[in-house]
Amino acid sequence: MDLNLILSAQTLCLPPEFQLSQKIDGLLVIKNVPAKTYLRVTREQWTILKLFEKPRTVPAVLGEAIQERQCLPLGEFFELILKALHAHILLEPGAGPALVRAHDWHWTVRPEVLARPLIVLFCVGMILTLGFRPQWPSSLGAGLGGLVSLSAALSAGAFLAACMVRGGGGEVYRPRWRWLALPPCFTTDASDAIMLPMKAQVAVGLARPTLLATTAGILSWHRPEWAFFPIIGLMLTLRPFFGGRLAALIHAGRQRGPSDAEQAYVFPFNRRPRARVQLLSRALRQSTTWARLGYGVI
Repeated sequence: MDLNLILSAQTLCLPPEFQLSQKIDGLLVIKNVPAKTYLRVTREQWTILKLFEKPRTVPAVLGEAIQERQCLPLGEFFELILKALHAHILLEPGAGPALVRAHDWHWTVRPEVLARPLIVLFCVGMILTLGFRPQWPSSLGAGLGGLVSLSAALSAGAFLAACMVRGGGGEVYRPRWRWLALPPCFTTDASDAIMLPMKAQVAVGLARPTLLATTAGILSWHRPEWAFFPIIGLMLTLRPFFGGRLAALIHAGRQRGPSDAEQAYVFPFNRRPRARVQLLSRALRQSTTWARLGYGVI
């Protein structure tokens, strides 16, 4: 990617088919529908991207934004352009990434209907898991039973999450069996949940942890020698770092998280200590940050 060419002479435009979400945690999500790519932006950043509805160069958009007093700080402006290019939200006229087709998913359920039952089931499963002592698999049959139970819980969680995404108005992609996974299980790409309201995202995110906790809890109570592998799967799902499901849900409802243009910077000058301190200060002002730190300690 030639940055000099892109930021000076390259003509860019918004994709022909894009979708804009409602305001979620203070941010908007733009989706390139054919390519299934997403970009989280603030309302001010979306105002800049809207100027690319007709093919234009970056200097032309910058000039109009300055004239209309809508311009972002220059570092954020150029960072936004590059992040939008990387996410295929800005494209060269007539060009586009490979098409990603949504699956014709027929099973649907509204996330709002299952939100509270999932929370109750998760709590019950965790109480059972912590209240009873599992056992190391004493035989090959017990080990296989635990692996089959783990596979069933993972598959059911993926299926339920896909149903809620579809019921909330999103799309489901690439349902398939992962035969080479350990254990083999059914999985779907439910990343379109990012376009749903936050309550629906929480329900979708709870699907897999809830079924894992319920499975681990029931087995700890009824078949302790089968519970070992489901508990390992539950621990990995609930990890407070490296993309753990529950840790990500703790941030639900925060005032405003960083947009995609305000993290993983491309321009070197945005890596200055001052910029990092500002991001850290904003994060520490969020109550959900302290909740996540507390969860990690627990």
